[in-house]
Amino acid sequence: MGNPRVDPLVDGLSGEFKIGEDDMRVTRTARSVPQNLNALLGKLPVDDYQRLLVHLELVKLERRTVIHRQGAPVEHVYFPGGGLCSVASGMEDGETVIVAIVGREGLVGAPVLATDGTGITASMVLVGCEDALRLPIGVFTAEIDRRGVLYDAIMRYSETLVASIIQTAACNRAHTIEKRLPCWLLHAMGRLNNDEIPLTQETLAMMLGVRRASVTLAANTLQDAGLIKYTHGRIRIVDLGGLESASCGCYRATQKMTSYDRSMAQRAC
Repeated sequence: MGNPRVDPLVDGLSGEFKIGEDDMRVTRTARSVPQNLNALLGKLPVDDYQRLLVHLELVKLERRTVIHRQGAPVEHVYFPGGGLCSVASGMEDGETVIVAIVGREGLVGAPVLATDGTGITASMVLVGCEDALRLPIGVFTAEIDRRGVLYDAIMRYSETLVASIIQTAACNRAHTIEKRLPCWLLHAMGRLNNDEIPLTQETLAMMLGVRRASVTLAANTLQDAGLIKYTHGRIRIVDLGGLESASCGCYRATQKMTSYDRSMAQRAC
């Protein structure tokens, strides 16, 4: 097993991240979990899923693990059964910006895969998950080449993910942090299916592209308005309707364009 390393992508982060898949352990056989552990896999016909099952590995996704490094070869794609992963981009100054989040509605690795097999972006685990399925990239590519049900599902998911990233870029330019923070919290809640969201200041700062002090001010504003309860490393949504009203129109826009909903996220880790 390799030891965790400091990576240029996360130089600006506090603490030590686990980099790559060296320390990720296969926990049990993939046959021990239901097919609908992940929503995309749940769409497959039984015969298609059985064909993949011999290659799928069940792993635990630990918080603060960098699964894929930006510009490095992608060895596996991951189908989370819960938790929260991020699509992130590293800046030249060492800062990391989160551009999208992924739960059990999607997959990590493939939608941002370059033609040479390297990652256009990085992937990090924000909220851990006991059960996730991973598939070797060669097997995944071969299945996509079949142009079957998985291909269609991945293409639809990729389209909505890219559209969401574009909307986020516009939102970052046009709206204040007080409007954008509710959007991120609502998206996280939808994927976790839980009104308690275990996200740190550091993670929220990466989502919003701001300093941690700005996160504190915005969170305190929402708390003073009675919309959330904010403690170290954890946010509880206490007024969902109020938080939706406090968010900018980008939340409703991305809700319409994305393929996930709360019913897809009922099984949280």
